[in-house]
Amino acid sequence: MAQLPKLSPPESLGAAIAPLAALSQQEFEKLREATSTRRLFNVKPKVAKELASEIPALGPTVTFTLGALNFLYGRLALLREKSSLETIVAQIIDDFEVPCSPELRVTLEQRLIKLLRKNENYDAAQKLQRLEKGFLPNAIGFRTFVDLRPDFGGDENLQFGGFLKVIQFRIRTDADAEKTKEFVFQINEDGLDDLQQAIDRARAKIRALDELPSLAQHLLPRATT
Repeated sequence: MAQLPKLSPPESLGAAIAPLAALSQQEFEKLREATSTRRLFNVKPKVAKELASEIPALGPTVTFTLGALNFLYGRLALLREKSSLETIVAQIIDDFEVPCSPELRVTLEQRLIKLLRKNENYDAAQKLQRLEKGFLPNAIGFRTFVDLRPDFGGDENLQFGGFLKVIQFRIRTDADAEKTKEFVFQINEDGLDDLQQAIDRARAKIRALDELPSLAQHLLPRATT
């Protein structure tokens, strides 16, 4: 019987980044390429799955390694102006007691320096995302459910008269407050048509703005990637 891959998470942040030192150069370049975009270490699930397959040393724990790198990158914002990245990385390895030999430590330091180097595209995307988010909850997920409700009439005979179609919507948001994390409502087919018309009108308004020469040069790209 084939042995299952290790499913338990690394015991610490140091243990999550330690495998980076043991990667082959080809494996490291794959990781570096995948995390050099505007998303940085917040890669899409498909990309994470590909990395887990192509880099056996990370395998099922790749998301923990990416999460650790994302955590470190975020904490570097206040430190970059006070010290060199080389010094910061050396302190990270010491502070988090990363388990690696002296020889592998040199490799780990070099790789962390490359991975944690300031990514201007990511920082710009994050700024746009904060601007886009504003102070209101943002809708981040949409699901629908079509319900067939039987009509049994209004008397005790329960005479079946057919089904009524009702569309239920569930909208998830990024709100912190529990009461605004999810909204559920229902509409009939006429309401669905009205909703589609409202969406089409919103898209038409966006196209009208995009086509204004005086605005085109000032319109920023979408924050989401």
